[in-house]
Amino acid sequence: MFELLDFFNYQFFNRAIIMSIFCGISCGIIGVWILLLNISFIGITMAHAAFAGALIGLLIGINPIICAFLLCIISSILIEPVSKKSKTQNNISISILFSFMLGFSFLLLYSLKDFGSNIFGLLWGNILT
Repeated sequence: MFELLDFFNYQFFNRAIIMSIFCGISCGIIGVWILLLNISFIGITMAHAAFAGALIGLLIGINPIICAFLLCIISSILIEPVSKKSKTQNNISISILFSFMLGFSFLLLYSLKDFGSNIFGLLWGNILT
């Protein structure tokens, strides 16, 4: 008979619970700084930059996670120069980079020949990972 708390016997579930608690604490702390720095749009911009980087990795045959990380780093470095060049707030320059990354992602997505499970796994993630 299945008991209500049997899933705590699985080690992967215990790790997932512990990591969820750590992620919740760190997101709470980081969220305060994001609001204080007025860069509240940074999360979605980095997510689209990571997706564009992963698509670049798939196109040229390099590890998509490494390419996603590199494009996130490049995008985060570009925020300040775009903000100074356009003489706007950081959040507006982040929005400009978001629009560019979104369009670039769609362009790369269109250029891929097959829409396999790799692309949808990058787009939506994998709960087991």
